[in-house]
Amino acid sequence: MVRVPGLAETIDVYITHLTGADEKVRAAQGADFLTFVSATRGSGPHLVMGDLSELPDRGVAQALVAAGLVDAAAVFPGIVPIVTCCRAAIIGEQPGLTLRTDYIFVTGLPVESVGMFGLAPRKRADNSLVYASDHNGIQVVLRLAGAAP
Repeated sequence: MVRVPGLAETIDVYITHLTGADEKVRAAQGADFLTFVSATRGSGPHLVMGDLSELPDRGVAQALVAAGLVDAAAVFPGIVPIVTCCRAAIIGEQPGLTLRTDYIFVTGLPVESVGMFGLAPRKRADNSLVYASDHNGIQVVLRLAGAAP
């Protein structure tokens, strides 16, 4: 759990990385993860983040939405296409990403904005390019209860 000074409530935060193996394994992992979240979360807001290793219209992502979580990227559909997956390597120039397998789901907190980071490589001392990860990062700005607009 995360405690932020000045907030009246606790925000529960969960992070996972499901396997990229077959769909049955991912479905079982997702079901176990959702059971854990449901059994351990408090009554306040919560965030569920992670690499689900599947597209938004597939099983685990849809199960999280069906459980009442809001896919933060879906709050602003099409405004900022969120693409997070997957580079073949992190060294050298790589083509742009076209898929999304990484998510931030939220309940109880309004989503102010959504975006990505880690899209561009950085130059190393030897002038080669390096990306922070084989995925782009996803970020959200949330309005916390009691925070001024």
